[in-house]
Parts: sequence; C-alpha cells; structure tokens
Amino acid sequence: MLNYYAPTLGFQISLEVEQYSVEQLTDACEYYIEKAAEYVNSIEDNHELEGVATVLYLIQNNEEMDEEKVLKLFKDWSEDKAARFSKQQILDCWNYLVDTRILEKNLCGFYELNEYNH
Repeated sequence: MLNYYAPTLGFQISLEVEQYSVEQLTDACEYYIEKAAEYVNSIEDNHELEGVATVLYLIQNNEEMDEEKVLKLFKDWSEDKAARFSKQQILDCWNYLVDTRILEKNLCGFYELNEYNH
C-alpha cells in the first residue's frame, strides 16, 4: 500500500530535485550502466558471482541479518548450493559486499543494504 502522505525520497535524503534534459538523463544512465558493469566484471568468476548474488538476495529479503544467519540461509537454500560453497567462500562473498560498501551494519548490529551507495 502506498502512503501518499509520506515525505518524498528526495526530501528524506535532502536531495535537491531539479529538471534534467533527456541528454543529461541519457548520460547519467550510461554512466551508471558502465559503473554496474565494472562492478560485476570485478568479480572473478561465475561461482563467486553466484555467491555474491545469493548473499545479496538473502540480505534484501530477510530482516535482522548477521553472518551466522546468512551462512544458515545460504546453506539451507539447496543441497547443491550447500555442497558447492564452503563457509569461507560464503564469508568471502559477504566481506566483498561489506568492503564495497553495498552492505553496512545498522545501529542494532545487523547488516542491510547501504541505501546511500546507489
């Protein structure tokens, strides 16, 4: 359900909203697509990419996530995934997301997406 009375995202993060031309928006899209491609291409292989994507999915779709909960949910995902990823590999994927500031620890000590790193 939408809350039509809630403050806008721009207001919540003190973002000045301006009008942009189609050319400026196209340039911005190209820039962010390039940055996203650089980020994904910095991951060395498909196995690592699968691990990072799985950890990210778990963080996005669960609350109060810490390392132990991620490890458990990752291993519970499927027998195949549990067999192909060691505890250390899962933690390496976790640490990659923390090191690249995609994940951050909140005030309660749980990890969540860094909403200001988009």
